[in-house]
Amino acid sequence: MVVPGEYHCIISSTIHAVANTLIPRACLGQQFALTSSAYTLVRICQNFERIEDNNGDEAPRMTIGLVNMKLDGVKVRFHRSRS
Repeated sequence: MVVPGEYHCIISSTIHAVANTLIPRACLGQQFALTSSAYTLVRICQNFERIEDNNGDEAPRMTIGLVNMKLDGVKVRFHRSRS
């Protein structure tokens, strides 16, 4: 279980943030959080036969920076396997 704030990394500027992402194991907490979320996402996806986009035809609104994100979230539909 990840406790918020337990693995907090203090980064003083954007330049340090970019440099820290290029160095392996710059922040062990960040690495642990990314690995845990990737594992959880893969395990969820293994339980479904099909996952499809449910955003419609509208163009996504995005933030652009060090990390690009959709402002309205991601809407998906999960289809369980028949077996």
